[in-house]
Amino acid sequence: MKQRRKELDFIAYIFIRLATFPPRWIYQLLTGPIIRLGSSEWISAKIPLLRRVRNNISIVFPEISGAKKKILLKQALLKTVIGSYESGRIYRFAWINKSVDAVGLNYLAEALAKGKGVILLSAHLGSFPLILSYLKLRGYPIRNIGRDPENPYLARYFEKVREKAGIVHIPKNPIGISVRESMRWLLSGKVLSLPSDQYTSQGLPVFFFGRMARTPTGPAVFSRRLGCAVVPVSIVRRGPKHLIRVEPALLMSRSEDQEKDIRDNTTRCNQVIEKWVREDPAEWFGWFTRRFR
Repeated sequence: MKQRRKELDFIAYIFIRLATFPPRWIYQLLTGPIIRLGSSEWISAKIPLLRRVRNNISIVFPEISGAKKKILLKQALLKTVIGSYESGRIYRFAWINKSVDAVGLNYLAEALAKGKGVILLSAHLGSFPLILSYLKLRGYPIRNIGRDPENPYLARYFEKVREKAGIVHIPKNPIGISVRESMRWLLSGKVLSLPSDQYTSQGLPVFFFGRMARTPTGPAVFSRRLGCAVVPVSIVRRGPKHLIRVEPALLMSRSEDQEKDIRDNTTRCNQVIEKWVREDPAEWFGWFTRRFR
């Protein structure tokens, strides 16, 4: 069984490496038929992952028609395929300079100037790894917390990509080491990116699109303990380019009731991510995850 899993992991790794090798137009030409097939009514009803996407779309947008849900499924597949391709190019700085714009960087500068560290509230929206590369390229001291794929070949590949981009990754597990390393980084007055749109068993059940969903509490907890600002940052496609949007720091509740503050502030973070998803639903990778359990 272990040998079989190892072989499948290696095949998946080879497939992704080959898929990200050709120019983008060839990549899109090759993946186009797969996207059209995957978004068909029959296939999307048969494949568990695509059924999950359809179910998540129905949870978030119960009011839209079946035809519009099918269009969103196809768009989400396309954006995810392109995002996967671009994730392997986050170290190509000439391409990033040409392809990525940013607005609102003054909000990040203002938060950093306070010297207490900054949490970037982010989500798996658009080509989100480009946020790290772009800010690193602009001289911002930034790290992120994340979880590598279980596939060891892919994990090493993405680690090498991050190294080429100069991005230092804080592994999500073990949780104790992750928290201590994150706190040291923030206490030194630097920037920590926290994608907060995925399910976690240790998360706090708060409302997300009208349903109780376990949500990461990192931004709320670190902000309360250390006094650091929480600055929302997202990236979306606008025409042929990517646009990074930095928003003003969130007004976080702080009272004598710590539990209530963490709940209220985690809810506030969810509301920001909800807004992003409603504005650009096809850009959200969360459709493919078990966000609602």
